[in-house]
Amino acid sequence: MVPACAGDKASSCRGRLSRAPGALVQSVTSGGPAASAGLRSGDVVTAVGSTPIHGTNDLVAAIATHQPGEQVQLTVRRGSPTVELTATLGTQPTQATSTG
Repeated sequence: MVPACAGDKASSCRGRLSRAPGALVQSVTSGGPAASAGLRSGDVVTAVGSTPIHGTNDLVAAIATHQPGEQVQLTVRRGSPTVELTATLGTQPTQATSTG
C-alpha cells in the first residue's frame, strides 16, 4: 500500500481532495497484505484500530506500532460509505540506499 496524500498536509494534492482527515491509498500491490485485506486505490484510511488517522504520517506511525503478522482493524472511507477491514501486516519492503 502506498499512501499518497492526506488531509491538510497534502500540498501536492490540494484541489484534488477534500480536507477530510485520513490517508489516501495511492496504489495497492496485487497479492500483497493490503490487497488481501480488501484495500483499493483511492480508499482513505481514517483509523487503525482505535487510533484516528489524520494524514500519511499518522498511518505510518500507527502501523509501526505493530509487528509483521499481526492483524489490525482499518476504518476506510470508500467514496461516501465507510468500511471496516482486517489486515494482516506484512514486512516493510527494503529500500535501496545510494552512496557517493
